[in-house]
Amino acid sequence: MAREVAAVRNAVGGIEIANFAKHEFKGFGARAYLNRLLARHIPRAGRLSLTSMLTPQGRLYGDLTIACLVEDHFMLIGSGSMQEAHRRWFEASLPSDVAYSNASDLWHGIALSGPKSRDLLAKICRDDVSGLALKFRDTRHCFVGGVPVILNRISFSGELGFEIYCRPHYLCPPPRALTPPTIPSPIAPVMWSVIPTPLTSASVLTSPFPEPEF
Repeated sequence: MAREVAAVRNAVGGIEIANFAKHEFKGFGARAYLNRLLARHIPRAGRLSLTSMLTPQGRLYGDLTIACLVEDHFMLIGSGSMQEAHRRWFEASLPSDVAYSNASDLWHGIALSGPKSRDLLAKICRDDVSGLALKFRDTRHCFVGGVPVILNRISFSGELGFEIYCRPHYLCPPPRALTPPTIPSPIAPVMWSVIPTPLTSASVLTSPFPEPEF
């Protein structure tokens, strides 16, 4: 535990985040629908927002992160244990001009946290991830480690951090693939006891296939 805390405070810590629920909404009416459903404003394309979902009686029914990937495509990230309850809630009032899917099993990923997380990410990301180019609460499609991902600049720890979501088959389980000589900076696993694969270097994502374009 001390090593994990020290990594996030002084360097980089990583945690596998497949446990989060991911709900996708697409269509012409998606923004208007989510604006009725959620308590906070809906972000513009390329931005994230933290929001609550309330019942008609004003009771809290979910704390969610909403990402506007493009103008008519949104992803809501929230509690994995509540994903089925939230799915039923969404489908109960879904209009005809909105397509919804529970995409939790389609997006797995890694969260990086700590003061050196940007330095680490910059070594394996094609895009500029500097503070000016990728601001807090920005989201984008890009490539990390040669893998197509959704990259969010946000942190569950309060430190500088990023969430990197990709298709499950792009996550590389063999530990021998996680320590290439080209990436000298180590990444410490956080909550290792609940992570099926130790995260021992920056190269937590790897692609065995030709790289697709978005």
